[in-house]
Amino acid sequence: MHVKSCESRTARWLRAASLLAILSAGLVSIFGSGGGMPAVDPSQCCQEPSVSVDPALRTVGVGDSVTFKALVLFARHPVRYQWRRDGVDIAGATSASYTLTGATLGDDGARFTVVVTAENGTASATATLQVSRFPPVVYRDGEFAPAEWSSESRSEPSVNGPSAVVSRVDSGGNPDAYRAIDYAMTAGPSSIVVMHTALAATYDPQTLGPIYAIDAQIDCIDTGFGETSVAPLLEQDGRRYRAWDFFGCHTFWASASAQLSLGANDFRLIDGPACAAGQACPDFGAGGAPIRFGFATAARVAPEMPAVSYRVGVDNWSVSVWRR
Repeated sequence: MHVKSCESRTARWLRAASLLAILSAGLVSIFGSGGGMPAVDPSQCCQEPSVSVDPALRTVGVGDSVTFKALVLFARHPVRYQWRRDGVDIAGATSASYTLTGATLGDDGARFTVVVTAENGTASATATLQVSRFPPVVYRDGEFAPAEWSSESRSEPSVNGPSAVVSRVDSGGNPDAYRAIDYAMTAGPSSIVVMHTALAATYDPQTLGPIYAIDAQIDCIDTGFGETSVAPLLEQDGRRYRAWDFFGCHTFWASASAQLSLGANDFRLIDGPACAAGQACPDFGAGGAPIRFGFATAARVAPEMPAVSYRVGVDNWSVSVWRR
């Protein structure tokens, strides 16, 4: 992806404003406020346009369609677009989006680049398409029967620190039932991560095949004060991994985490023994151990803030496993 230097500064500023990371022995928790992006004055920043493609990586099945969209900043009109496939112009592909219909295995690995030309300069960005010969294996839940889920938490401080109670609430979800996490947070600094596992959502690479990518989706709501986040989780070989990227919850039901084409490198170890040098952790290959899916929720109270209690709800959880 082609990114101008001033866009990098802006990205770092936005990340610093919205992301908080906590690292402690045996526990990695990342939290988001869920707030909006602050306004950016183009006159104070970039003299040239910048562009990204959404999604930057997408996995689909044979016969599916996929649309890539150009997201442009700081471009002065008129703005012109040209999409390319593997470096070659695509005839007629001159709008802000490009759709490929009826994907084939020959499209696997194709790179789609948009070149944006504006009055104040030119920029480009590239997306990659992955095509699976198989339909995805899908796990989903919107009812959250207690017998079908387990949970375990890690807190800091570990003694006399925050706690969480997990339950199923019959109504008020998006819609109907949802999974509730009631946090009792001690005065800051304090933090807690709750790891939720769907007991029946188990994928065995040795019988079902190696994993190409994972799509994950969940809705959430934060009913009170708190810095909270939600992210995909997986368990394998006595270890738990959380997706590196996470999303904050709002005060209303909304899609908190819709992550596409996650690979093994997009997950970080948060619980269990350390991985040996050279070990695939997690292992998405054909010889990998069974993988169980779920999600992680996390909460934090900043230094010098008082103790607080509040509820976070999650609903409409799903994971789609794309196979090689």
